[in-house]
Amino acid sequence: MGTAKLTDLLPVAELTGWRALEDFLGARGRIRPGNRPLEALAAGRKAGDSGVGDVLYSLPDAANLLFEYARREARRCYLMLACEGPLGRLRALRASAPVGRPRKLKKLALSVLDLTLTVYFREALDYCGDNDAASLLADALLFQATGSLPHTPPEDDLAFRETQTHKLRGVAKYGAARAHFVHTKNPEGWLFGREVSEIIAGCHSIAIVTPADLYSLPLRAQATLVVRLTLYGTAPSEEDITNVHRMYALMSKGLRGLTEGTRGTTE
Repeated sequence: MGTAKLTDLLPVAELTGWRALEDFLGARGRIRPGNRPLEALAAGRKAGDSGVGDVLYSLPDAANLLFEYARREARRCYLMLACEGPLGRLRALRASAPVGRPRKLKKLALSVLDLTLTVYFREALDYCGDNDAASLLADALLFQATGSLPHTPPEDDLAFRETQTHKLRGVAKYGAARAHFVHTKNPEGWLFGREVSEIIAGCHSIAIVTPADLYSLPLRAQATLVVRLTLYGTAPSEEDITNVHRMYALMSKGLRGLTEGTRGTTE
């Protein structure tokens, strides 16, 4: 991974030029035009910092890998919750599962991507040590992957809780979740669960929110390995992979517990 500074390669006046950015990234034709967060990084000369520059080099590949990961996990999430259903009352969704499935999978993939962007933000911050730059990098990756700019969630508690956050792109909503969902130790997972429930069932059903909340933990753990691969170029160790498998096993055990608990109350 290169460490050259953009400011060493180009005059300051050219920092916001798309061709200059593409040359710096070594990604001619692979950078989506109109990426305002990337422009902001260049205009603020943050792209010239070696740590930020290193992360920028990996941006196109990181966007491709994370969005593909999000699509895969969206399919897994849909099959687990909509088609199989850990709770008995979700079985009714089986018959209607194929109806609108491509549309729901697309929405789920975007929600999964938003969740993985919280991982990307954290890892980019650890790498470059600049909070503002890490935030812009996460927004730039969102746009590179989807063509969408980030949204700002409402600040009011009631308005936030009533907002269909699965329609809001980016990581800002997860920062807001930590302030609004103080009842849970995993506010990001709870918000993700609400989004999954809204997409699959059209409402906030605890029968979907809770298992999706559990699912968010191994999902983010595996996303961390994907992000670190793009940042450091190193494959995950056997211990890393074992830990992720262990988290998925614990999730499955938790889902079985939910299923058995529900059966005990309904029989």
